[in-house]
Amino acid sequence: ERIAEEETTTEETTPEETEVVTEEAPEETSQGDAKIEEFATNGCTIKIDELKWLDVKGYLELSKMTSENPEAAIALEEQMKATCDAAYYYKSLSGANLTIASMEVGEAASQMDLSDNIIAGMLANNLERELTQSGVTFVGAEMEKFNGNPSLVITIESPAIMTGTVDMRAQMCIFYEGTHQYAVTFTSEKENFDKYKPDFYEVMDSITFN
Repeated sequence: ERIAEEETTTEETTPEETEVVTEEAPEETSQGDAKIEEFATNGCTIKIDELKWLDVKGYLELSKMTSENPEAAIALEEQMKATCDAAYYYKSLSGANLTIASMEVGEAASQMDLSDNIIAGMLANNLERELTQSGVTFVGAEMEKFNGNPSLVITIESPAIMTGTVDMRAQMCIFYEGTHQYAVTFTSEKENFDKYKPDFYEVMDSITFN
């Protein structure tokens, strides 16, 4: 269940992204017309409907077979390995995708209580500064709860001149639990973002930590 909270406004730093060790949980269950796969990494688990989402390995294999430039798919594969624990693409091959990344931040995680508006605001302002410097447009930040877990949700946009293709929109959901920071990010063409967002939120409402 998801609960929207108020927007945030103060400032703090956030640790830089680092490569992490990942672990997949191959369990699958059936729920009506869904085919659910669980993915777990560093204490965080999400459920993916394989009838809607294709994991990055399957997507890249398809790209290598159908693309006129298979080298691009190989380069993307290497990039994904370095920057996230897992990636899934919408099966329509629309370009919509979600990624999950985690990193060890030690005691800093226990200090990042995102249910505290002041702390969440500090993180939001810091991320706004960093993302704006990178050239993207910072659309906004708000607090939400996914499956009872507080999350800072950041929305950004990248213009076609930056992406080289079309205007893109992304929503990043940030969590702190145990000794880790987690970021689950959904990206889509801006004009299709609202169309695919409910399926992303379906994934987010399954998130658990242990």
